[in-house]
Amino acid sequence: MSSSTRAVLLEQRERTRKSSKVDIERFMEESESKITSLESQINALVELRDRERACVAALRHPIPIFVSTDVDEYEARNVNEHGQYPITFASFSTVPRLRKLRIHIYSHILPILVPWPQLTDLTLGAHCSNIALDILVQCPNLVQAAVSTTGRFSSPEARQNFVSTLSHLRVLSLPFFGPAGDVMQFLDHLAPAAHMLKELSMDFGSVVRGRWSQAHFTAFQRQTPNITHFELEWSTLTPDDLRTAIRHAPSLTHLKSISCSNCLDDALIGALSYKPGASPLAPHLHHLFLDDVGGNFAQDIFARMIASRWWTDDELVESRSPPVARWTRVELWGSHFGDLHNTLKDLPSDVLIYSF
Repeated sequence: MSSSTRAVLLEQRERTRKSSKVDIERFMEESESKITSLESQINALVELRDRERACVAALRHPIPIFVSTDVDEYEARNVNEHGQYPITFASFSTVPRLRKLRIHIYSHILPILVPWPQLTDLTLGAHCSNIALDILVQCPNLVQAAVSTTGRFSSPEARQNFVSTLSHLRVLSLPFFGPAGDVMQFLDHLAPAAHMLKELSMDFGSVVRGRWSQAHFTAFQRQTPNITHFELEWSTLTPDDLRTAIRHAPSLTHLKSISCSNCLDDALIGALSYKPGASPLAPHLHHLFLDDVGGNFAQDIFARMIASRWWTDDELVESRSPPVARWTRVELWGSHFGDLHNTLKDLPSDVLIYSF
């Protein structure tokens, strides 16, 4: 018997020496009530402890944060000119483990304090493109970024050169949105900084009458020669535009086109075809995804192109390192591709995937 238990027994013996049975039962009820109360407190404390442990675990990874800001320009002028503070600026400047942030900014100013150099993963929506650039210039350690913007600048002087470097940036997604305009001019500011970029996706689905600009994109590609993954959605580019884009992507391995209904023709498909003794367009390309790309091409020419870049394992051994990569995956969606099963029967079902 422990000393604490012995002490309790002596205490209660002294307490109940002259007590009746009714008194003892009352003492028991009081103690049981205290036990219930203590257990309730313990459960609350355990829950609080587990919550704090979850916070520590989340911060150790750290956690993603989503912020949506909308500051009126009049309010901003009050802060700047009159020393008034009608708004509270959100601040994450004292979050040392913050690495991933999702933020949407509707105003023409940046009403938030963030330790931008810490971030490695950023999802940013900005109605004003110079706000997006102002943020990116402060994020030298980004590895992955999704920047949704309009290509519009709040003033002509806001179109300043992007002088920082994003030397760690490998994955960039650009889902443009807004009214008609040259959204691709945004690339002019990014190009000098994103020279180590590997994966690029561009989505024009939310741009009203958005147009493709080969001049802007070629200038961008000349400063980002390491792109291996290129994805396009809802773009108005022509087969000549796509051919030029592929030609300026010497390391291209993955190509994805969705709802770009005028991007393929027989000439482009012929340029992608492998012929012995000649180097085709995109010799390293081995992963192709096409969905709703129109029907401006002959199905038999397309089938021959796919077949020309495929070898069985035995043929691959005999060919001794062909100058063109063998397909690892070809996904074709839409009625424009016809029935390729008989023509491309040598391609395994886990390589050629199609639905009509």
